[in-house]
Amino acid sequence: QQQQQQQQSMNSSGGMNSSTTSSSTSMQMFEVIVPAGVMPGQSFSLLANSQRVLVTCPPNIRPGQAVRFNLPIADKSSPPIKQLEYEDIPDGWARTIRVTDMKIQWVKTKNDGDKDNSVDTQVSSFDIKNSAYTRKLRFLEGNDPRMRTGLLDLVPANQSSIDSCVQRNGKQIVGYAEIAAAHDKKKFEDKAEWFQTICRDRLRIDWSEGHMKIKIRRDHLLHDSIEAV
Repeated sequence: QQQQQQQQSMNSSGGMNSSTTSSSTSMQMFEVIVPAGVMPGQSFSLLANSQRVLVTCPPNIRPGQAVRFNLPIADKSSPPIKQLEYEDIPDGWARTIRVTDMKIQWVKTKNDGDKDNSVDTQVSSFDIKNSAYTRKLRFLEGNDPRMRTGLLDLVPANQSSIDSCVQRNGKQIVGYAEIAAAHDKKKFEDKAEWFQTICRDRLRIDWSEGHMKIKIRRDHLLHDSIEAV
């Protein structure tokens, strides 16, 4: 019965969109024991593959039972199921990956001396010691589709999330596994080099697509240029 519950919990908390994986990565299953004090539907934070992850306890799982979830990783030599043990996570805000939808959000954890690493969801009003905000850019329709306009707002950090992969025109440029691997690089210079390599190899536009040929008349230079563009 517990094995069946584990399988159900894996399906409920390890859902994955195909756009978050690529041929260069593989899926790794992790298993962790739900800590004491965590109720069904409540989230708790832990470290998996050296990354902060946010796991939501499924409705059929209780503290002391195992829950499984999947994460894309770059290392294909890992065991089929990796057992996780809790590590001390400092109090405060940190970028965390939600295993339910592979979104990245800021999460505030509080460690009460034990190792439950529970997520603090009680930050409802402004508190100079506990509150945090993120910038949210909301794009608006402009007069010219080539020049986007938008509004920049501040929203509570725990109410904002972003995709864990970068896409362009429906094609994945870089996935979560690669971002996590780059995050593990110790030196800033190595991270900067990785970023520059991604931009050069995957975002660079061919010369044939990045220019246009226009014909202009010398006496109508401005008019012909504007009309061509």
